[in-house]
Amino acid sequence: MNPINSVLPNLNPTTLPTANNENYHDGMAFSRYLVAGAAAGMAEHTIMFPVDTVKTRMQACPSVVTAAGCCAERYTTVSGTVRTILKDEGIVGMYRGVTAMAVGAGPAHAVYYAAYEAGKQFLGTNSSRVDPMVGGAAGAFATIVSDAIAVPMDVVKQRLQLPHSPYLNTTNCIKRVFKEEGIAAFFRSYPTTLVMNVPYATIQFGSYEYAKQAFGATEEEAEEQLITHVVAGGSAGAFAGGLTTPMDVLKTRLQTLAPCRPQHTGSTFAIFKAMKVIAKTEGPSALFKGVVPRVMFHAPAAAISWTTYESLKSLFAR
Repeated sequence: MNPINSVLPNLNPTTLPTANNENYHDGMAFSRYLVAGAAAGMAEHTIMFPVDTVKTRMQACPSVVTAAGCCAERYTTVSGTVRTILKDEGIVGMYRGVTAMAVGAGPAHAVYYAAYEAGKQFLGTNSSRVDPMVGGAAGAFATIVSDAIAVPMDVVKQRLQLPHSPYLNTTNCIKRVFKEEGIAAFFRSYPTTLVMNVPYATIQFGSYEYAKQAFGATEEEAEEQLITHVVAGGSAGAFAGGLTTPMDVLKTRLQTLAPCRPQHTGSTFAIFKAMKVIAKTEGPSALFKGVVPRVMFHAPAAAISWTTYESLKSLFAR
């Protein structure tokens, strides 16, 4: 008798440890979800950054010009905002804050998608066909975790995106905000961001899982087709982005408070009171400022993000 066989009589490829019988999810280690998520976030936000700049300008600058003069230009339309930025600042103006975005988007999206997969696993699904309700709940959980990482650098990004921003660069902005306003300034909009992003993620992730199944028909292979992720991701992003515009306006105002509206602080801009202030002083339509560039951003951004993420998942799973 072969002594090796006597020690390892049943050793064969089917009994060796695999991703499926280890503490992995959906056949893949969570470290790979982190990599796929980071790549998806970087691709999404880098490609769509100019559109985000246009949206930020339109939302941050009130329709009623204030004495502070920070937002002297009226950024009321997409085309007008683009022309103003290109005329006054050149193409560079479209990319102010891109470094801050890169610093925040990679880690935040890595955690975002890994938390999404962890949420799905916790809720008891381990397949490519996910119930939309489960997808929405997992997306909400992912948002709560990842936004704690994303918000501070989003504050810096939006401060740099403002017209005539007083900050020289990402490092200068971080130092000045910390010195002049304290660390709380980096998290001032976190509650508002959650009020916006939890519904956004619930709608987007749920819609994505629903659309993926609808567009992919009943064949599991169809779910892995590129066009499925593009269409499902894009439609989910547009739908969720449009519905949550009022909270995005509020988040932008809160994150850019100090440079443009130093007279508004503390409880004045508490979440729902701020909405009343904006609606009263600028009209209800102000709560939907930037809805066009927001949808223009989130439709392709979600398509890019989901396609990148799912493609890398498929690559890593081979």
